[in-house]
Amino acid sequence: FTGAKARGLRSVPNTVFERCAFDDTDLPGAQFADTTFVECTFGGARFSAATSFVRCSFTRTAVEFSEARVSRTTCDGTAIPDQWAGEADSAVALERYAGRYARALGVGDTEGMALDPEMDDS
Repeated sequence: FTGAKARGLRSVPNTVFERCAFDDTDLPGAQFADTTFVECTFGGARFSAATSFVRCSFTRTAVEFSEARVSRTTCDGTAIPDQWAGEADSAVALERYAGRYARALGVGDTEGMALDPEMDDS
């Protein structure tokens, strides 16, 4: 996955990534749930406030979550404290999106709007 553009990627439950490289991968808005990462690398991977790791397991895998949401996740069998450094950024992006949607709705032009609050509609 090195260098991949994986914006909005979603894992299915019980996905296992073993010895995978996510180095320099764009993962804004990616959602990993019930996913296991074994001996994976995330050097230079880019997350956003909308990236989430929920009930994930990391084994011999180091990752800097930055602003990503982390909930009920473990690393080498030890619980990682829940965190979401990007919560405020996510709320701002959602508020901006709601404003753009309301303006588009007012002029009857919602067809061209991106569904992702983090994406620019231009």
